[in-house]
Amino acid sequence: LCHQVTEVRRKSDRIVVVMMVYGKQGTRVVSCYAPQACCGEEEKDRFSDDVTQELAVKTKRIPIVALRL
Repeated sequence: LCHQVTEVRRKSDRIVVVMMVYGKQGTRVVSCYAPQACCGEEEKDRFSDDVTQELAVKTKRIPIVALRL
């Protein structure tokens, strides 16, 4: 699996973007760790803005979002 990774980009302490290629198809994985309830509103807002910005990147693929709450 590690041979398919073409790029790893750390957006913040909570968001990492991994680009992978399988054959001729590319896949972008966005891994996120949301702030806990006890964190401040500023940190939660910053996280929300960063995730929204990252998911707004245009791709030709259908996005798949998996959350662990």
